[in-house]
Amino acid sequence: MSASASRVLHSLLDLSGKTALITGASRGIGASTADLLAMAGADLVLCSRHIHVQETVNHFQERFGQKPLVVRADVSDAQAMWHVMESARERFGGIDILVNNAAINSTVPLLEADEHEWLQVLQTNLIGIARLCNLVVPDMMAKRWGRIINLSSNLGQFALKNKGVYSAAKAALMQLTRSMALEWSGYNILVNDIAAGAVNTDMSANTEGSESFTRDYSQITRSILLGRMADPKDIAHVVLFLASSLSSFITGQSIVVDGGASIWFAH
Repeated sequence: MSASASRVLHSLLDLSGKTALITGASRGIGASTADLLAMAGADLVLCSRHIHVQETVNHFQERFGQKPLVVRADVSDAQAMWHVMESARERFGGIDILVNNAAINSTVPLLEADEHEWLQVLQTNLIGIARLCNLVVPDMMAKRWGRIINLSSNLGQFALKNKGVYSAAKAALMQLTRSMALEWSGYNILVNDIAAGAVNTDMSANTEGSESFTRDYSQITRSILLGRMADPKDIAHVVLFLASSLSSFITGQSIVVDGGASIWFAH
C-alpha cells in the first residue's frame, strides 16, 4: 500500500478531536472499545459501577499518552449521570460519540419475574440509555455531528428460554434506536445498534440482579456457525466502524454480530 493510500485509510478511522463516552467501560466490550477508540485518537469519558479509577487512568496514560475522565457511576442513577455529563463538558466540551454498553443480565423464567426484576433490567438496559442520550444529544445538535451506538443483542430479535425480561428490554432498545435515528437525523446524528451474540466476557457468565443460572457454553458454541463465542474485540471493531467516517451513510440500523448464530439458532 502506498503512503498516500495509507494516509487516506487512516483518516477514515481517525477520531482525533472527538470525545467518546463509554458506559460499562470497566471490562469486556466496554474496555476493549475504550482501547480501540483511544488508538483511533478519541478523548475518553469512561464510566462503570465497578471501574477502578486510578488504575484506568494509569492504563491510558501509559499505553496511549492520554488522560481519560474516569467516573464510577451507575447508568440507572440519573443524578450520577448528570454529573458525568457536566464533568465531560468541563473537561472536553461535550460528547461526540456515545457508546451505550452498560447492561445487566436476567435469566429468570417469566412466571418468576417480579416487578423488581423488570424494573431493574429496564432501568439500566433501556431507561438509563434514553436518559443519557437526552443529556448528550443537545451538545451533538449544537455541533451538528454525533454518533450514538447502542449495544443491544440478537436476543432482541429471537427468543431464548429464561431470557424473556432481558430480550424484551433489548428489543425495546432496538426500536428506540430507530426512533432516535428518525428524530435526530437532521442534525447529522447517526444512531445504530449492535445486536451482539454470545460474547466471552465476565458479563456472559454473570447474572447480576438474577438468580444463579448455569450456561452451557459448549452448547452455545455449537450453535454459532463460526464455532466460537465472540471476543470483546469483535464487537469493539464494529463500534469503531460505526463511530468513524466509514459509516457516514448508516443510521437507524441493527447490525447483528453473532457469528451467524441467529440465522438458525439450533439451541
